[in-house]
Amino acid sequence: MKTDQIENTTIKDAILALQYADKARWLRQFSAQAELYYNGRKENLAGFFETAFGHDHFNSLEMVNGNPSFLTGAFYSPRFGYFQAYIKFTIGVDSLVRRLQIGDCDSIAAHGIDL
Repeated sequence: MKTDQIENTTIKDAILALQYADKARWLRQFSAQAELYYNGRKENLAGFFETAFGHDHFNSLEMVNGNPSFLTGAFYSPRFGYFQAYIKFTIGVDSLVRRLQIGDCDSIAAHGIDL
């Protein structure tokens, strides 16, 4: 999967960490107070991704409306199979992720995600 379009190093490192199941690299991209929202529901960031690493991954990524912090793409999860997913990063002044929103593209509007 190409990540050339992702210029923000924090976002690129987070995506690559997810792709290659690098938990330490993944967690280094997040502030201590980072929040995760999965399909609009608040989740525990560390616990949620503990089960995803090594299994779940993107097969492709595209920016939404030219926004490099909002990506969609073909996603694979052994639990749900293949589907279109979104991942939206909010980066703090410390250049770390302070909020991560992820989920199924079919329900973006229902989750209050701004395109």
